Amino acid sequence: MTISMANKSVSVLTVPDCLIDLDSQSFYCSSTGMFDEERLRFFENKVFPLWYAHHYSLHQLANALIQFDISLWTAPEVALTKENAFAFWMRFDKQYQGDILVQCELLQRGRMH
Repeated sequence: MTISMANKSVSVLTVPDCLIDLDSQSFYCSSTGMFDEERLRFFENKVFPLWYAHHYSLHQLANALIQFDISLWTAPEVALTKENAFAFWMRFDKQYQGDILVQCELLQRGRMH
């Protein structure tokens, strides 16, 4: 199951909103390259606690992360095996430039805002 269009990465704000199961054992993140440790530490210390505390949908998270110059993009190139699986890129545009790949499970799909 994928939410993205035509195997091209698009902003998550352009696809139907969804809720992510933040407690799932299938939730994990990865990052490689320059600043990968710093990006993951920032995610662990700032992004995830904010996301978890507010139970943000994916659209709400994308809007909340604008303050950190982080944008969210679909990851259609990631092969997903579970029915509720979803993957997206968390793109750090300024500090710790680069991407974190988030693989997770959907709790609920919504409609476009």
